[in-house]
Amino acid sequence: MRTVNRSFLAACLLAGALGYLSLTQEMLWIRSLSYATGSRPEVFGNVLGFFLCGVALGALAGERATRVMDRPIDALAATLIAAAIVSWLGMAAPGLLLQYSHSWGMASAYFGIAAGAALFGVGFPVLCHVALGESVEGGASAGPGIGWIYLANILGATLAPLVTGFVLLDVLPLTTLVFASGAAALVLAALLSWRRPALATGAAAGLVSMVLFHGPLFADYLARLHFKSSFPRAGTYSQLIETRSGIIAVHSDAHRLPNSIVQVIYGGGVFDGTLNVDPVNDSNNIRRAYLIAGLHPNPEAVFELGMSGGAWTAVLASYNKIKSIDVVEINPGYRAVALSNPDTRAGIAHPKVKIHFDDGRRWLNAHPEAKFDLVMMNTTFHWRAGATNVLSTDFLELVRARLRPGGVVYYNTTDSQDVAFTASAVFKYVVRYLNFIAASDSPFGVSHAVRMANLMQFERNGLPIFSAPETAGRLAELGEVRLRDLAPEYRRRTDLKLVTDDNLAVEFKNRTRTGLNPEWSWKALIDRIAWDY
Repeated sequence: MRTVNRSFLAACLLAGALGYLSLTQEMLWIRSLSYATGSRPEVFGNVLGFFLCGVALGALAGERATRVMDRPIDALAATLIAAAIVSWLGMAAPGLLLQYSHSWGMASAYFGIAAGAALFGVGFPVLCHVALGESVEGGASAGPGIGWIYLANILGATLAPLVTGFVLLDVLPLTTLVFASGAAALVLAALLSWRRPALATGAAAGLVSMVLFHGPLFADYLARLHFKSSFPRAGTYSQLIETRSGIIAVHSDAHRLPNSIVQVIYGGGVFDGTLNVDPVNDSNNIRRAYLIAGLHPNPEAVFELGMSGGAWTAVLASYNKIKSIDVVEINPGYRAVALSNPDTRAGIAHPKVKIHFDDGRRWLNAHPEAKFDLVMMNTTFHWRAGATNVLSTDFLELVRARLRPGGVVYYNTTDSQDVAFTASAVFKYVVRYLNFIAASDSPFGVSHAVRMANLMQFERNGLPIFSAPETAGRLAELGEVRLRDLAPEYRRRTDLKLVTDDNLAVEFKNRTRTGLNPEWSWKALIDRIAWDY
């Protein structure tokens, strides 16, 4: 190509638009299915695999279309219309089907990923043929032209995570972006087919259908993905916050405690705590937070990783011995959740509390001067994608370097023995309370008398929390908790896995798939692809 003409520039722009729309669809699928599965680590690989297979099939179909059609650009317009509708309906399908059948709901999602990617994948070979066909027939080399179109496609795909991922997901709901991406594809198809009334009419009809039916198809979409077969009983959320860092939902649960409605927080589709600070009516095992009275005699400086709804922050703020609390939370949406409850609102507003919306590792690495007596992490389920980041030896060594002499790290194992085993490989002493462990390089030696005196240092509204008569039972329970060093026992075990940044052991170790049909059938195959999370 000796000169750059308008058709070639249009082809490059169209290639960029296709790359952007295609990668945006992939990102929306990952966000949807990650939410539906509680952030299983397999989701990214599954979506990427089906997406790439679809792109390959689409490219093959596009190449064949250029050989059999008089106007390949019409094929591109038609497949864009189909891609928009198939991706839109495919995204809606899991929300509609999961409450009836988990296997078929997930299978419909993966089919929608592959089908949508295939239809978008038709575009590249067709664009190359339309933009470069005449030049090639005239004897020119197609290589440079294909290179420029490919570059435009890559640039468009690169913009998707930057614009959609970092900007649009922070300001628009997931379902709105599903509609917007489909509508954009239809508008693009209409522009390509403005001389073809039938195709232009098809694009318009698709857009009208999306406008009319998007609301009903995507009503309570995230709640349906989350609750699945329990949705008819559970109903929708009372609060929903979507940011680029994740999806937060609050649900009014009348079944968690007798004769009370509990505000349950879900982060990324899994349980993330409740808006409760009461150690007696304990809907979230908040009594674990009060046990810090027996872990360290005087924890003046505290680091809390992960705020969620702010219940644990509120408990820490109520402890008179604590002088400063640095909270690092990656999702700023949790602030709105904490502000919705008077107890948690008072906690995060306390003068001793400083909240930093950042990644925990990044914050600790950026503040090497910060030293703490207590590091508390009410970590999420160990099997979730990314859980390794706060459970590995690498992270524990970083935390260890930020502890003052006698400092303690106290965090949730979510009942993983590998997590406790890993703690024993980094710290000299490890004790357990319920599903939490505390680790330190100093022995846990707070006496019973000091522990009981410390428990009386938790105050609310100027009064000791454990001075009320109804708290007597919980006070006695916390006073009698035995903190026996378990580190030697863990170190002797050979059946457990050390969690490191490289092996992602807690996310992938001993993954079992229950309820599968061991015999061959299409149902068994679907179950193996989309097993019950």
